[in-house]
Amino acid sequence: MDVLIRDIEDSDYSFVCKMIRETVEDAYKQNDIKSDDLEEFINEKIAGISNYLKGHSKYEKYKVVVWDSHIIGIGGIYKICESIKKNIKEPNEESLEIGSINIKRNFQKKGINKVLMKVLINEIQKMGIDTFYLDCGYSSSQKYWMGIFGEPEIRINSYFSKNEHYMIWKIKTQKAIELYSNIT
Repeated sequence: MDVLIRDIEDSDYSFVCKMIRETVEDAYKQNDIKSDDLEEFINEKIAGISNYLKGHSKYEKYKVVVWDSHIIGIGGIYKICESIKKNIKEPNEESLEIGSINIKRNFQKKGINKVLMKVLINEIQKMGIDTFYLDCGYSSSQKYWMGIFGEPEIRINSYFSKNEHYMIWKIKTQKAIELYSNIT
Protein backbone atom coordinates (compact mmCIF):
# COMPACT_ATOMS: atom_id res chain seq x y z
CA MET A 1 0.00 0.00 0.00
CA ASP A 2 1.48 3.32 -1.05
CA VAL A 3 1.19 5.96 1.63
CA LEU A 4 2.70 9.40 1.99
CA ILE A 5 4.10 10.42 5.37
CA ARG A 6 4.57 14.16 5.71
CA ASP A 7 4.68 16.93 8.29
CA ILE A 8 1.29 17.94 9.62
CA GLU A 9 -0.09 21.19 8.19
CA ASP A 10 -2.62 23.68 9.55
CA SER A 11 -5.14 22.56 6.93
CA ASP A 12 -4.99 19.00 8.35
CA TYR A 13 -6.25 20.00 11.78
CA SER A 14 -9.97 19.21 11.47
CA PHE A 15 -9.30 15.92 9.67
CA VAL A 16 -6.73 14.90 12.28
CA CYS A 17 -9.10 15.76 15.15
CA LYS A 18 -11.81 13.57 13.64
CA MET A 19 -9.35 10.74 13.00
CA ILE A 20 -7.97 10.92 16.56
CA ARG A 21 -11.46 10.74 18.03
CA GLU A 22 -12.28 7.75 15.82
CA THR A 23 -9.08 5.84 16.55
CA VAL A 24 -9.03 6.49 20.30
CA GLU A 25 -12.70 5.55 20.72
CA ASP A 26 -12.00 2.41 18.70
CA ALA A 27 -8.95 1.55 20.83
CA TYR A 28 -10.96 1.95 24.03
CA LYS A 29 -13.63 -0.42 22.65
CA GLN A 30 -11.10 -2.91 21.27
CA ASN A 31 -9.26 -3.03 24.60
CA ASP A 32 -12.44 -2.98 26.68
CA ILE A 33 -11.29 0.09 28.60
CA LYS A 34 -14.05 1.29 30.88
CA SER A 35 -12.23 4.38 32.12
CA ASP A 36 -14.23 7.59 32.22
CA ASP A 37 -11.29 9.66 30.98
CA LEU A 38 -11.97 9.05 27.27
CA GLU A 39 -12.98 12.64 26.48
CA GLU A 40 -10.13 14.03 28.55
CA PHE A 41 -7.64 11.79 26.76
CA ILE A 42 -8.96 12.73 23.29
CA ASN A 43 -8.94 16.43 24.20
CA GLU A 44 -5.37 16.13 25.51
CA LYS A 45 -4.20 14.62 22.19
CA ILE A 46 -6.05 17.29 20.18
CA ALA A 47 -4.67 20.09 22.38
CA GLY A 48 -1.13 18.78 21.81
CA ILE A 49 -1.60 18.99 18.07
CA SER A 50 -3.23 22.41 18.29
CA ASN A 51 -0.35 23.74 20.39
CA TYR A 52 2.15 22.23 17.99
CA LEU A 53 0.52 23.96 15.02
CA LYS A 54 0.62 27.30 16.87
CA GLY A 55 4.38 27.01 17.30
CA HIS A 56 6.79 24.33 18.40
CA SER A 57 10.35 23.70 19.41
CA LYS A 58 12.88 21.99 17.20
CA TYR A 59 12.39 18.92 19.39
CA GLU A 60 8.77 18.41 18.39
CA LYS A 61 7.36 16.92 15.23
CA TYR A 62 4.03 15.52 14.04
CA LYS A 63 3.70 13.44 10.91
CA VAL A 64 0.48 12.46 9.15
CA VAL A 65 -0.05 9.37 7.06
CA VAL A 66 -1.94 10.04 3.84
CA TRP A 67 -3.47 7.43 1.55
CA ASP A 68 -5.46 8.38 -1.54
CA SER A 69 -5.57 12.02 -0.28
CA HIS A 70 -7.12 10.94 3.07
CA ILE A 71 -5.40 11.21 6.43
CA ILE A 72 -5.38 7.70 7.88
CA GLY A 73 -2.82 8.08 10.65
CA ILE A 74 -0.63 10.31 12.76
CA GLY A 75 2.39 10.06 15.03
CA GLY A 76 4.36 12.56 17.03
CA ILE A 77 7.56 13.38 18.84
CA TYR A 78 7.26 15.64 21.87
CA LYS A 79 8.27 16.14 25.51
CA ILE A 80 7.47 13.15 27.70
CA CYS A 81 3.96 13.09 29.14
CA GLU A 82 3.17 13.38 32.84
CA SER A 83 2.53 9.63 33.14
CA ILE A 84 6.07 8.88 31.98
CA LYS A 85 7.57 11.68 34.11
CA LYS A 86 6.06 10.37 37.31
CA ASN A 87 7.12 6.77 36.65
CA ILE A 88 10.73 7.05 35.53
CA LYS A 89 13.84 7.75 37.55
CA GLU A 90 15.34 11.18 37.07
CA PRO A 91 13.00 12.64 34.45
CA ASN A 92 14.88 15.03 32.22
CA GLU A 93 13.30 18.22 30.88
CA GLU A 94 14.72 17.40 27.44
CA SER A 95 13.40 13.82 27.38
CA LEU A 96 11.24 13.03 24.36
CA GLU A 97 8.71 10.38 23.52
CA ILE A 98 7.29 9.02 20.33
CA GLY A 99 3.56 8.90 20.81
CA SER A 100 0.08 9.66 19.56
CA ILE A 101 0.50 6.82 17.08
CA ASN A 102 -2.98 6.43 15.67
CA ILE A 103 -3.80 4.49 12.52
CA LYS A 104 -7.39 3.98 11.38
CA ARG A 105 -8.53 0.42 12.07
CA ASN A 106 -9.05 -0.63 8.44
CA PHE A 107 -5.45 0.38 7.69
CA GLN A 108 -3.87 -1.46 10.61
CA LYS A 109 -1.75 -4.58 10.13
CA LYS A 110 -0.57 -3.40 6.73
CA GLY A 111 2.91 -2.24 7.79
CA ILE A 112 1.95 1.45 7.96
CA ASN A 113 2.84 1.78 11.64
CA LYS A 114 6.32 0.41 10.96
CA VAL A 115 6.93 2.91 8.17
CA LEU A 116 5.64 5.77 10.36
CA MET A 117 7.84 4.68 13.26
CA LYS A 118 10.90 4.52 11.00
CA VAL A 119 10.23 8.10 9.87
CA LEU A 120 9.79 9.30 13.48
CA ILE A 121 12.91 7.46 14.65
CA ASN A 122 14.89 9.08 11.84
CA GLU A 123 13.59 12.48 13.01
CA ILE A 124 14.77 11.68 16.56
CA GLN A 125 18.19 10.79 15.16
CA LYS A 126 18.35 14.08 13.20
CA MET A 127 17.61 15.93 16.45
CA GLY A 128 20.68 14.30 17.99
CA ILE A 129 18.66 12.49 20.68
CA ASP A 130 20.30 9.29 21.96
CA THR A 131 17.33 7.87 23.86
CA PHE A 132 13.56 8.28 23.67
CA TYR A 133 10.51 6.86 25.41
CA LEU A 134 7.40 5.06 24.24
CA ASP A 135 4.46 4.37 26.53
CA CYS A 136 1.32 2.35 26.08
CA GLY A 137 -1.81 1.50 28.02
CA TYR A 138 -3.65 -0.54 25.37
CA SER A 139 -3.13 -4.27 25.88
CA SER A 140 -3.45 -5.02 22.16
CA SER A 141 -0.73 -2.47 21.35
CA GLN A 142 1.48 -3.57 24.23
CA LYS A 143 1.84 -6.99 22.63
CA TYR A 144 2.84 -5.31 19.38
CA TRP A 145 5.46 -3.06 21.02
CA MET A 146 6.90 -5.95 23.08
CA GLY A 147 7.32 -7.87 19.82
CA ILE A 148 9.52 -5.06 18.53
CA PHE A 149 11.24 -3.55 21.59
CA GLY A 150 11.05 -6.45 24.05
CA GLU A 151 10.03 -6.12 27.65
CA PRO A 152 9.31 -2.57 28.80
CA GLU A 153 11.60 -0.85 31.25
CA ILE A 154 8.60 -0.17 33.47
CA ARG A 155 5.41 -2.20 33.80
CA ILE A 156 2.76 -0.96 36.17
CA ASN A 157 -0.03 -3.45 36.72
CA SER A 158 -3.57 -2.25 37.36
CA TYR A 159 -2.54 1.31 36.52
CA PHE A 160 -5.85 2.43 35.03
CA SER A 161 -8.03 -0.33 36.49
CA LYS A 162 -7.66 -3.97 37.49
CA ASN A 163 -7.00 -5.24 33.96
CA GLU A 164 -5.53 -2.08 32.44
CA HIS A 165 -1.78 -1.94 32.76
CA TYR A 166 0.74 0.69 31.71
CA MET A 167 4.11 0.09 30.08
CA ILE A 168 7.03 2.39 29.37
CA TRP A 169 9.95 1.60 27.08
CA LYS A 170 13.22 3.53 27.21
CA ILE A 171 14.72 3.04 23.77
CA LYS A 172 18.21 3.76 22.49
CA THR A 173 17.85 5.60 19.19
CA GLN A 174 20.60 3.57 17.51
CA LYS A 175 18.93 0.31 18.56
CA ALA A 176 15.60 1.53 17.13
CA ILE A 177 17.32 2.48 13.87
CA GLU A 178 18.74 -1.03 13.63
CA LEU A 179 15.36 -2.63 14.39
CA TYR A 180 13.67 -0.58 11.68
CA SER A 181 16.50 -0.67 9.11
CA ASN A 182 14.76 -3.18 6.82
CA ILE A 183 11.52 -1.18 6.56
CA THR A 184 10.99 0.59 3.24
